[in-house]
Amino acid sequence: MNRLSDKISKIQPSMTMHLAQKAHQLKLSGEDIISLVAGVPGFETPEIASEAGIQAIKDGFTQYTQVDGIPELRQAISGRYHRDFGLKLTLDEVMVTTGAKHCLHNVFNCLLNPGDEVIMHAPFWVSYPDMVRLCDATPVIIEGQYQHDLKLTADELREHLTNKTKILIMCNPNNPSGVVYNEAELLEIAEVLREYPNVILVSDDIYDMIYWGKTPAQMLNVAPDLKDRTIIVNGVSKSYSMSGWRIGYTIAPADIIKAMVKFQSQSLSNPCSISQKAALSALSLTHQDLQSHIETYKKRVEMVWRLLNEMEGVKCIQAEGTFYLFPNIQQAMKKMGIHSDINFCECLLSEEKLALTPGTAFGLNGYIRVTCSFSDSDLLEGMKRLQTFIQKG
Repeated sequence: MNRLSDKISKIQPSMTMHLAQKAHQLKLSGEDIISLVAGVPGFETPEIASEAGIQAIKDGFTQYTQVDGIPELRQAISGRYHRDFGLKLTLDEVMVTTGAKHCLHNVFNCLLNPGDEVIMHAPFWVSYPDMVRLCDATPVIIEGQYQHDLKLTADELREHLTNKTKILIMCNPNNPSGVVYNEAELLEIAEVLREYPNVILVSDDIYDMIYWGKTPAQMLNVAPDLKDRTIIVNGVSKSYSMSGWRIGYTIAPADIIKAMVKFQSQSLSNPCSISQKAALSALSLTHQDLQSHIETYKKRVEMVWRLLNEMEGVKCIQAEGTFYLFPNIQQAMKKMGIHSDINFCECLLSEEKLALTPGTAFGLNGYIRVTCSFSDSDLLEGMKRLQTFIQKG
């Protein structure tokens, strides 16, 4: 008799976490490993946030809080969206949880029924499909096209929408490609969504502060008439280098927030009180305050992008945000006689001691994700090893 649930057998462990752990274990055993797998920020938590967390401990702010987060933090989130996007939100449209990943867990559990479909465009963040399967719903994957900069098009969306579609999830700026949807592209997607009034848009905006150039378009600005069926998932992990503090937040219509608070009350209780105080201080920082970090990400991304495009059989779309690149290695694989990017990454780790995440984890075979938040020296050495591996093949 299998003592485990059927539900848990449907999913796989996170490939990025698995590969990062594998690379870490190899390094501990004495191997000279360069790992560009984990999506970790390249900087320490801002001092203003760390000090607020320390002060919370000193003040004894270490007990339960409201399930949906302390009011002052929810107000700061509302204020940040008014400051950056001109959006006016009430507190009953905002809730706090333990990381943006848990926000998505709340959203899917409160909205999905067995048989519902969730559309996601590859490349997507690795956890989307399995989180949907945990709710007994069906992920519907649209494979991105390189000639479209790996972005979802209105025509692609229209072809995949059915009467079973409950959610469309998008990530902007995108993990893993680093591309940013502009206003015109979001307008076209909004036009299609208007044809399907029961479809809810979940916008994963966790990287919305990490961009260079024009501010990423916000769907609620582009199509304010969709507000009653738009959910924004965000957090402090990436922009503010606070991934270990585990604070995320959701912006949604009040009835959906109410349902998620009920769900969270029976699952999480409340986010960490200390982390909430730290996040409250972090949210006072603007895009300009983070400019030195963003400029460093931009420099590293552009450096790696140039090196990738110099390699035989590799081509890479230029990123406009995040700290990732998602090069197409299909020609290199063909030249080397390798048919799977998983096999490519396994051989790369074995032969050159370089850990990268295969594109299959993000829904597209023939790609790899390079995390560019690491040091210049690690990035340069990593690209040297990748080039050596491809040239040997």
